[in-house]
Amino acid sequence: MESPSIRFYEKVNLFCTLPDDKMLKYTPIINAKLVETKKLRDRYLGYLEDALKQSRINMGEIICVGRDFWAKVIDMHDDIDGFREFSHKRIELYPAILNRTEHLLGVKVDTKCEMKESYPESTLKSYTVLMGRLLTKYSESAL
Repeated sequence: MESPSIRFYEKVNLFCTLPDDKMLKYTPIINAKLVETKKLRDRYLGYLEDALKQSRINMGEIICVGRDFWAKVIDMHDDIDGFREFSHKRIELYPAILNRTEHLLGVKVDTKCEMKESYPESTLKSYTVLMGRLLTKYSESAL
């Protein structure tokens, strides 16, 4: 994972730097799956918050579910005019957090994992905040 830098912020704002014709092509692709993407995001956030409430943090499962989530987010969209490649670049920060967690903590990642069909609505709407809290709780339990 990269340290925050101007390059990091450029990645986050990648859509804004696209040529107008690409923006016009990609916007309908994004909008076509907006409801499904939001439902999947909310389910993932609910999963992370539910994991935070558990007495024992299973970081191997959390990483596995996270990788599956990000793959599903990209795969649910049509791959027109390089959209999926663009999407991988746009979200690469989040899988990088999962990879770094695996390697720095020496976590054995589950090979099979699955989210339940539903979770209570998360009070937090940020993957980063939830992962930060999960990492803090995980670290505290390891001491």
